[in-house]
Amino acid sequence: MLAEGVPMKWIKRLGLILAGLVVATVVAEFTLALFWPQPTMNRLRSQWPAIYRPSRTMPYELIPNARSQIVDPTGEFDTKVSINSLGHRGPEFSIDKPDGVTRVLAIGDSFTFGWGVEDDEPYPRQLERLLRAKPGLGKVEVINAGFAACFYPDTYYVYLRDRGLAWKPDVVVVGFYLGNDIYEFGMDTWNAWQPRLPGALPGGVRMLHKHVEDGYLVSNERDPRYATPILRNSHLAQAYYSLKEEQPRPRSELFNRFIYRNDYPPATRAHVRDVRRLFAEMHRMTAERGIPLVVMIIPAREQVHPLDDAEFKSIAQDLTRPNREFGAYFAQKGIRHFDLLEPFREASKVKRYYFHHDNHWNLDGHRFAAERLAAVVEPLLAPAAK
Repeated sequence: MLAEGVPMKWIKRLGLILAGLVVATVVAEFTLALFWPQPTMNRLRSQWPAIYRPSRTMPYELIPNARSQIVDPTGEFDTKVSINSLGHRGPEFSIDKPDGVTRVLAIGDSFTFGWGVEDDEPYPRQLERLLRAKPGLGKVEVINAGFAACFYPDTYYVYLRDRGLAWKPDVVVVGFYLGNDIYEFGMDTWNAWQPRLPGALPGGVRMLHKHVEDGYLVSNERDPRYATPILRNSHLAQAYYSLKEEQPRPRSELFNRFIYRNDYPPATRAHVRDVRRLFAEMHRMTAERGIPLVVMIIPAREQVHPLDDAEFKSIAQDLTRPNREFGAYFAQKGIRHFDLLEPFREASKVKRYYFHHDNHWNLDGHRFAAERLAAVVEPLLAPAAK
């Protein structure tokens, strides 16, 4: 029945207008998706691996048997990611170490995990191939615990204590990436230790800035443009948000810009003490079991290829400071370590070992690190192989 007093012709016109708006919206949506794709939620997620699930004592754990991908938005890489049944990247390994096998446990963050390279290309996999080719070592397994141990020194400690030592490694290697593992305002701005054990050590670790959602790590500070479910995947809506937003000023490519300063603020100094304590405890745990611990200091890209960045230049006063500071501490405590900064600087005169846009190593970078690491680990494995 028609609304009282509204002629049929006006209702038809209104219907045509609404139909036209719907058609125009659909056409605009498909046109934008085809020729000018916007940063929709699905498009952003397609670039990141869906491999995470909640954990009782850690910020997350890797989903067993997950299959996903990592896609660089600039086109530098598009790689597949495979997680084994025990929640680690790479091939299967048994819970109980088989007779005649020597094991290396490689703990670390995205460098160890192999962000941007294929499953058989991260330095732990290349280290395994190099060690297996050495006479007298027998069968060597290298377990890639990159990201399985999350990506901070406090989670490395919890992983080693709760899971890593159960694999009965003969050598433990910790990839210590200076560009990611030291914070300006202290560790408790990123992670909460629950509970905090005597000796200022974490019983468990919870992330404060991210959470797990649908297999992804998601920021707790959700951008308003992704708050509405219907609009977060609309190219038209995202184009509107992009036009509405002020153009951001150019940002430095650095995750950390302060670790090269000559004057660390008190919170940074306290954080450095926390990291030292965590490494000292990992060294104690492994030494008690007769397991050699090796810390591989991984340089940040800007240490090898300094940025032409005004903000970076205004803050970065000493590009070698964090390496020297931690190197001296490891030497004092008798912790085996080696620093890749100078080898990478020298080798980078003739070849590039980092991606151009992403901060991680490319395939050549992983190969270069594996070769240097093999020279350190081989003598430590030789007694275990006998």
